[in-house]
Amino acid sequence: MLFRLDDIRSKLGRKFIVLLFLVALLPILLFASFSYNYLANYLYTQSQKRLINEARFFTTTLYERLLLSSSLFDSMASGEVNENDAEQIKRQFSFSEQVSWQRVRSLTEHMPVSERNLVISRLEQRKLALLTTADGGVFFLRMNYDSGEFPLRLAQVAPAYLLGDPELLDQRLHYCVFGSFNETIFCTTRHFLSTHEFSRLLREHDNSASFALEWDWNDQPELAQVRSIFLTPRFGMPAWKVWVSEPKRHVYEAIGDLQSVFSVVVVVTLLLGAMVGAWQIKRFLTPLSRLIQGTRKIASSQFDVHIAVDSHDELEDLADAFNHMASQLGKQFELLTGLSHIDQLILNVPDLEQVAQSTLGALQRLIDADAVAVALGDPDKPGEMAVFSFSQPANQHDLARRELNEAEAQWLAQVTPIHRAALGDAQYLGWLWPQQRELLAGSAHLFPIIVNKQNVGLLAVAWQKSVRLPESDRLLLKDFADRLAVAITAVLREKKLYHQAHFDALTGLPNRQLLKDRLEQALRHALRKNGMGAVLFVDLDNFKQINDSGGHSLGDEILKRTAERLRVCVSDEDTVARQGGDEFIVILNQIDSPLRATRVAEKIITMLSSPYRTGERRHFLGASVGIAIFPNDGADVDTLLRNADTAMYRVKEEGRGHYRFFEEEMNQASQRRITAERRIRDALEHGNIVVHYQPQWYLSRDRFSVEALVRIKDPEAGLLAPLDFISVAEDTGLILDIGEWVLRQSCQQMASWRMADLPLERLAINVSGRQLARTDFVRMVESVVEDFKLDFTDLELEITETTLIQDAESAVQKLGVLNEMGVRIAIDDFGTGYSSLSYLHRLPFDVLKIDRSFVSNMHEHKRSLEITSTIVNLAKSLNKTVLAEGVETRAQLELLRQLKCDAIQGFYISRPLTAAKVEDFITQFRPVNLPAL
Repeated sequence: MLFRLDDIRSKLGRKFIVLLFLVALLPILLFASFSYNYLANYLYTQSQKRLINEARFFTTTLYERLLLSSSLFDSMASGEVNENDAEQIKRQFSFSEQVSWQRVRSLTEHMPVSERNLVISRLEQRKLALLTTADGGVFFLRMNYDSGEFPLRLAQVAPAYLLGDPELLDQRLHYCVFGSFNETIFCTTRHFLSTHEFSRLLREHDNSASFALEWDWNDQPELAQVRSIFLTPRFGMPAWKVWVSEPKRHVYEAIGDLQSVFSVVVVVTLLLGAMVGAWQIKRFLTPLSRLIQGTRKIASSQFDVHIAVDSHDELEDLADAFNHMASQLGKQFELLTGLSHIDQLILNVPDLEQVAQSTLGALQRLIDADAVAVALGDPDKPGEMAVFSFSQPANQHDLARRELNEAEAQWLAQVTPIHRAALGDAQYLGWLWPQQRELLAGSAHLFPIIVNKQNVGLLAVAWQKSVRLPESDRLLLKDFADRLAVAITAVLREKKLYHQAHFDALTGLPNRQLLKDRLEQALRHALRKNGMGAVLFVDLDNFKQINDSGGHSLGDEILKRTAERLRVCVSDEDTVARQGGDEFIVILNQIDSPLRATRVAEKIITMLSSPYRTGERRHFLGASVGIAIFPNDGADVDTLLRNADTAMYRVKEEGRGHYRFFEEEMNQASQRRITAERRIRDALEHGNIVVHYQPQWYLSRDRFSVEALVRIKDPEAGLLAPLDFISVAEDTGLILDIGEWVLRQSCQQMASWRMADLPLERLAINVSGRQLARTDFVRMVESVVEDFKLDFTDLELEITETTLIQDAESAVQKLGVLNEMGVRIAIDDFGTGYSSLSYLHRLPFDVLKIDRSFVSNMHEHKRSLEITSTIVNLAKSLNKTVLAEGVETRAQLELLRQLKCDAIQGFYISRPLTAAKVEDFITQFRPVNLPAL
């Protein structure tokens, strides 16, 4: 019989069969997997290319037909249609009629207000407007050249013409066209993709112009391509979207043939593998079964087992080796059982004394010695040893602590591994068995416990007579010594890791993690006992200057001394921790009233204000302290730390060097700043920053410049003015990104105006102190001007007085370079800052801008009029131009004329405008159109 069924059912039989199947099937499976993946990827790629080409062709066709229809519609509106165009009109338009403005409002009621106003504006400018209605209709609209009761011409584009013959489209694909506001204009399959669903998909892809996606329709996946038809240049409307998709199952139809062929090959391979495997199993299974039975006996601790295998091959050799191994295992079993018990103790008992006592007991059972001892050094007290000893003659255990003298400690440090004590060693070993020193005259063997290449303990065995220690016992004792070394190393490592994880490496104070643990415990205690505590957030003043001037080594020394001074300011029950950098946290537990927090804060400020001496130098710092009382100011750790931090920053804002308690309004102000920062970052990321331009009228020349004013379009708060975010942008450094973006955007717009011959003298842009502090500021301005091919005389930079005071020397140097190139320099809000005249004779400025606070009060307050007149006269005496901001009435304008002010800016002339409205304002402005007094 070739094989038995029981053979195949055995474990080895099953494994052998599986192995043969793997060897046979693996190449086939790899080839099939490669082929399948290659074909699937190829089909998927081809489908994507086909969809892209189809979407591009369909998009181009739609746009070309829109262009042709728009040209024909222009001819209709202008009355230039001839007889040859009649057939084209009939084919391209469903109807054409003259309508009133009321019809326009009904057609655009589904559109956003901004887009509706844009359509009306285009019509008023006699430009063509393209509309898509909510039901998918496509209309052209423009004003007639002859206006009357129905001043507008309206025509609906025929769907049959616009979309072409559906039969010419690929019937395996789905086509959809969506309007400017995602209205469904056309779909080859009814109810295929709703406007709501398409809008959702657009949002998921960030309203991208073109993208690919996978989408489920009727529980079937579709591969889709979306492309945009850009209508803004020609029609002034947002883009249409074209959808082209294909069922994913169509893409992979060709893979089915490959699966059929592969199934046949797999079946044949399985049959051949089964036959070969059965024959081999029968040949090897019998001797292996005997070995398995013998192994099971050893597993049940029957080490006298003997396995007889007569196969005249390697299996017989394996059986002989197995029998020898069983004999050796029987001899070592008892010894290994003892060692495993010691290992378990070392791993599970963190107390070194318990490990040592357990080791001592194991040695008593395994080594037939007159005395054994285990000595462990105290990691915290060098030179002190804990000695665990046992003496068989006295049958006595002993635990004692011995202080080694200098000679004994030096001798212990030099003991070599597996050392047999000589007569000269007796004088150093009296501390092992002080009651039986005669043991040292016989035979003693010493095994040092080595940790980090240092002897930190000793394992010793002794006999009253001279004994030769067998090699196996030597190795056993050495193994015990090594195990004790591992236990000591583990304990030391745990202590070190705990200290590293919970204490600051520089100052030795608790770090943030341990701080939070202790603060949480203090908070729980206060809540449970109805008590109170305090958190003091301490920040060093002027530390950065010391760190920058003296280097990090000096900074580290200052921080360590600060930690020492802070410890003096509190009791042992309180906690001083380092938050990070130059910030420290003090936790006051169980205070009677906030007055104790006040006294500690005053003490801290006094201590940290005292000079720090390093050599011959003295360094002066200070401290700002924010105080939060718990649980009143926070019921959790993060809230308490945040509120104390908020109070500390309020101290910083108020001048530093004192303390302040947390108030809820601080938290609200902090939240407002966080919200403003988030809005700025979102605007930068999503391109929601816009620039408006406010005209500046030069009275004597009747010419205009414009000032660029940045705005943020926030989805929640609407259009934000600079007052809502500029201060936060300055504090966070985001003003650098905003400033560079505004500079580039405004110069690009100025270049467009220059190309259009718009009569503007120059563009004024505000520059913050952080921007001016950039080392590459001049190069950045020069690069932007050159990129947009402007003249430097086209640009005016506005600098506030505060910016000049902060870094006057650097400002004078950089602005001087730009002024020599031709850039005009204006001092903004003049008179509201320090108004120091020291920089005026050095700064190459061209314009003084009078702040709106003086202009608005000229008629009500005589002092404001006098200041305004003084600024005008100062500018004239310096031969500079003077411009008044915030002009809102005709009376203010006339008064400024009398004062001989050169230029004005304000709502009386114009509010900030978009770029498109600036063009209309400049071309249509006439002084006679200004409101009368």
